[in-house]
Amino acid sequence: MRQQRHAMQALLAGRFERLEPVGAGVYGTVYKVRDVRTNELRALKTIPLEDEGVPFTVMREVSLLKDLAHRNVVPLREALVAADRVFL
Repeated sequence: MRQQRHAMQALLAGRFERLEPVGAGVYGTVYKVRDVRTNELRALKTIPLEDEGVPFTVMREVSLLKDLAHRNVVPLREALVAADRVFL
């Protein structure tokens, strides 16, 4: 758990201001964040890595979201991999 917090803090430091958790599910946790460079509000999803690496479900989610445009779905801006988790 401590490593997870450190990975999250390292990504957020200087880039995003974490405002509040939005929700959590089987695959990860979503936070409401502010991009400090643009002042935009964003959703940041954190997904723990498995021993085998990036889960197939994450790759499928990225594949679907990268081309999806719908008013009820937050657009995928970036996908980042840290030592112990994936950030969308």
